[in-house]
Amino acid sequence: MLLDVCLGTRTAWKILFVFAEAPGKAVSRKEIQQLTKLGNKVLTKFLLLLEKFGMITSSKIGKAYYYRLNLSNPFAEQIVETILLEKKHLNNPDFSALNVLREFVYELTNADLENLEQVILFGSYAKRTFSKDSDIDVAVITQEKSADDELLITDIIDRLHKRFRKEIQPHYYTTKEFKALEKKDKLVKEIVKDGIRLV
Repeated sequence: MLLDVCLGTRTAWKILFVFAEAPGKAVSRKEIQQLTKLGNKVLTKFLLLLEKFGMITSSKIGKAYYYRLNLSNPFAEQIVETILLEKKHLNNPDFSALNVLREFVYELTNADLENLEQVILFGSYAKRTFSKDSDIDVAVITQEKSADDELLITDIIDRLHKRFRKEIQPHYYTTKEFKALEKKDKLVKEIVKDGIRLV
């Protein structure tokens, strides 16, 4: 199997993230679409690709198509292990929050933000004390203050909120500010103590 052809896109990985939640479970096409927020055409293309490469299998039950991770494929097993390891590193956030974080980090790293140093997840999602209504707290640490960068990040957050209905709450610091506040500011102490670095 040529891994770069089969797994070389974020779309293929988004679908595999769904299967990694419960590797032996059959998942309907509708469920996959709801969880990944992928359009019909793109979803169809990548389900067919993953099936062609033996990563997933499909079956029709009634009028609905169901897909299952092909656990007899050794690559599938390794991929699930890798996904679960990543999830463990991020302190096992729920699926929807992890989707939002992935999109947020993707957007940030592909935006024109040369100033960006670190993005750290903290608060209830880092500590596993979140509720359904919790926002996602992130510290955004830059080399220097930039109103343009903050506007760009706010735009990214607004687009993701419209798409996922999950609020991201950014807390901005320069590297110098963050260092200076590490020992005296309660919030920065919490970020240092419980934070999970995303970038």
